[in-house]
Amino acid sequence: DAARDAARKLKTVRCHDAACRTLAFVNDGALLLTGSSDRSILATDVATSKPLARLTNAHKAAVNRIISIDANTVASGDDDGVVKVWDTRKQTACGQFAPFVDFVSDITHVPMGAGAGEQTPGPAAVDPAAPGTSAAGAAAGAGAAAAAPPAAGAARRKSN
Repeated sequence: DAARDAARKLKTVRCHDAACRTLAFVNDGALLLTGSSDRSILATDVATSKPLARLTNAHKAAVNRIISIDANTVASGDDDGVVKVWDTRKQTACGQFAPFVDFVSDITHVPMGAGAGEQTPGPAAVDPAAPGTSAAGAAAGAGAAAAAPPAAGAARRKSN
């Protein structure tokens, strides 16, 4: 198979001391967000493989899922059923919810106005230097905080 023969490993990135359980590429693949069983979340510059920001003990349990909601907001879920919403500019949780009795296996962001039959707005202009969405932005660290709405992400519980 030609596709398989053409596939090759481009890079190995070491992110965590324990198992990496979730990852998400953001900013057109320039930034890699990862979550681990060591309870940490890490933002890594894909081009340099250098960590840009680390949230040690981001959760009290292993992190199972992470998604980027917008230029400054990330959501993560853990083994205890806790979902946290993070402001990447301040690198702090701006919301926390524990609606589940089991682990969080998936999180899906549904933009406002994207309900059944509704039209969604066109693509928003994203500043590539905005914190949390690019190598430059993630490295910027703290800035002015704007709390994300509490229901920014919806989580699903996996049935066993």
